[in-house]
Amino acid sequence: MKKNILFSTALMFLGLASSAQTTITFDSEDYKSITVYDKWEESPFRTGVLNGSVAVTENPDLSVDEVTGVAPNPTANVLALQRSRFGSNTFGARINLKEPIRMTKQLQYIHVMAYLKDKPAGSRLMVIGLGKRVEESWSWQTGEEEQFWAVTNTDVAPKEGWQDVVVGFKGFSYSKEENADSGIDIYSLVIVPDVRSPHADKADWVAYIDEIVIDNNPEKRFSADKYALTYDKDAAYTRKDRSFNSVGLISSGVAYTSTATSGKVYTDNTAVSVFSAKAGTDVQPTFNYSGAWMSAYVYVDWNNNGKFEYAVNDDGTPAAGSEIVSYNAVQIGDTWYKSDGTTTDNGNTIGSGVPSFAIPADTPAGLYRMRYKVDWNSLDPAGSDVIVTDGGGYVDLMLDVNGDKVSVSASQLNGDIVLAADESALQGYVANYAEPLKVKDIPAPGFVQNGFDLKYGYNVNAIEQFDENGNPNWILVNIPRNAIAADGTYTIPAEYIRGSQVSIKGDMQQAYPYTVVVAGAKRKGGIVYGGKEYKSGKTVYVSQFFTVADAAVLDVDGYASDISLDAQSKTIRVEYKKAK
Repeated sequence: MKKNILFSTALMFLGLASSAQTTITFDSEDYKSITVYDKWEESPFRTGVLNGSVAVTENPDLSVDEVTGVAPNPTANVLALQRSRFGSNTFGARINLKEPIRMTKQLQYIHVMAYLKDKPAGSRLMVIGLGKRVEESWSWQTGEEEQFWAVTNTDVAPKEGWQDVVVGFKGFSYSKEENADSGIDIYSLVIVPDVRSPHADKADWVAYIDEIVIDNNPEKRFSADKYALTYDKDAAYTRKDRSFNSVGLISSGVAYTSTATSGKVYTDNTAVSVFSAKAGTDVQPTFNYSGAWMSAYVYVDWNNNGKFEYAVNDDGTPAAGSEIVSYNAVQIGDTWYKSDGTTTDNGNTIGSGVPSFAIPADTPAGLYRMRYKVDWNSLDPAGSDVIVTDGGGYVDLMLDVNGDKVSVSASQLNGDIVLAADESALQGYVANYAEPLKVKDIPAPGFVQNGFDLKYGYNVNAIEQFDENGNPNWILVNIPRNAIAADGTYTIPAEYIRGSQVSIKGDMQQAYPYTVVVAGAKRKGGIVYGGKEYKSGKTVYVSQFFTVADAAVLDVDGYASDISLDAQSKTIRVEYKKAK
């Protein structure tokens, strides 16, 4: 029998694997008492001037998610906290536990269901643990001491619906080995829904909290975020000894490459990098990573639902329908597996590369988001909570599962863009996929070409470039005027003849005559523009967007040159002076 080791999907609960788990709900009193807490000693909630408002109330959101058909949080009762603007940024709901949680040097995780619709702004959520050390030498502690502050890696945004917020915590042990006489007992948890300073807020607001789980699993029980990340997308790289440089794909003998952004943990190349593959073929992902003791993971969102869903069998291979397609290290029990089911000695495998994978034969042609991740023993596409400190990272791009043909069309005013071979119209022209195509730009009399925009993809007529999941309907490429030859021809590279459609929009501008004026060097020299040479006294027809950067100065031996543009006199002046 095959067993799912991990599974993550849109708004679907994970089976949180844990050797020890504490659950606090508000449908039953599996807690001792609830109140409010503020670390600030002068807080009016500590001095007795104000009483905090916290109580068990009805669940404010029992709505069913459209994707899964279930409610993210179906419980009847939840905890409501009035987040006061008169407290400090550590003001929160205190939950006194019936049984203490033992905190040791081993990392544990707290999952908090939070409904924060009325939160004034995005900020991090924090959990404070109150308790005392169990060693005899710490017997003076009362249990009211703050033993940990656990803060989310990213801001928790105000939005409709429940969110699963996860924070990690661990303690320091004075014993070499954990035992019954070492560690810290946590008697109370304080949920701080907003760590911003509240002094600028104009009104209080209500935070709802539910289904608190403490275990050893860092993954969210569910997420409504599109292509979620554990860290902020703008998080900076912190390691100097490791670097994520680029990723690639070898497909049908073609090697594609996408470069990671220097200094950033996450690179979004979805609008600029497209790898191609045919349904039913095997492809080989590649990673360019400097460093060791890390592993590599690859995901493809085959159902285009904004999430990477994944499941792994107990033999280390991806389960049927899984969107994790390749990895070179995951530990199941005491064994390290690769995605092809082979085993390895440990997780230090990134140098050996990841296994190839097959594009499912029934995959419809289209663009699919692909994620490459460097991490340590974490199948979670959002990344482990130590991916930054470990020197890992992510690169997102698009995979084009393509057909054999591409429809090409062109539209423009004041001229034509045609097939260069016979100057026939491009409307409805069918080109071979990923083969260069030579076109010709023919401006109408009195106009000049100013380059053109090219869009390729599967929905090039969509007004918005990106769909509801943030994936491109089309990729935009600008072909500048100086890339077009003097005879008006341009060969569109194979990398732009992709998707199922290519749309070309020409830019024809009214022509303005400029006279080339040459001074010095016995009036030798001149400029090169649009692939043609213009000597002194010659007329150049340019668009209103012309700048001197668009022209190249002809070299004259022994002379330095300077070029300037006078729009009033309609002259392009090139001045030569003897080089020193």
